[in-house]
Amino acid sequence: MALGRLSVLKDYLNIGNTNNDNTLKVYLKAATSVASNYTNRDYLEKPAAAIDEFYSPTDVLNSRLYLRNKPLNTVSAVVENYGKTGGNDTIAAGDYELFSDLGVIRFDDSTLTPGFLNVKVNYQPGYDTSDWDTDAVTATFGNVPEDLEFAVVRIAAKMWLDSKKGDGRAGVKGKSRGQERINFSEMFADDFPKEAELILDGYVMLSV
Repeated sequence: MALGRLSVLKDYLNIGNTNNDNTLKVYLKAATSVASNYTNRDYLEKPAAAIDEFYSPTDVLNSRLYLRNKPLNTVSAVVENYGKTGGNDTIAAGDYELFSDLGVIRFDDSTLTPGFLNVKVNYQPGYDTSDWDTDAVTATFGNVPEDLEFAVVRIAAKMWLDSKKGDGRAGVKGKSRGQERINFSEMFADDFPKEAELILDGYVMLSV
């Protein structure tokens, strides 16, 4: 899938036909990857299945885990002493609390045993696009924030406008056609759309 709807991108570009839908959907997927890389998240979009990640608690920070992706849709298992026992010490769900929007697991009555890659977390992060139909044109759209979708759409729109099908006009101030002079907006003059950059800055995660 992608974090922007085809219908929104087409409306933004004022495209009313379906001739280029497949190309536009590729741009939306590519724009989602760009947004994921920019925000330092492997799973800005919710993956199809839960993932495993390993963490290294320390003596100082052992009462909570800051996960590498958010929001947290589900946390299926938190396994302690993974490297020592092969993963037999599963922490009961009642012994920790999830802060989904922050991507944090807090352990209420116990602390984690310090050690390199000592804790395995099986969870499903990211923004949910599973209610999309095949062509990604549904009106409802999971839990994806509107500003995040707009940022992805702006990036995909730049890809389209940079292409020959989009007249290759991104960053071009004007063109002449006979006696006619056409002046274009400079909103895409930079390599990265400024509006998208300002939005995505708010989604950047620090490395953990």
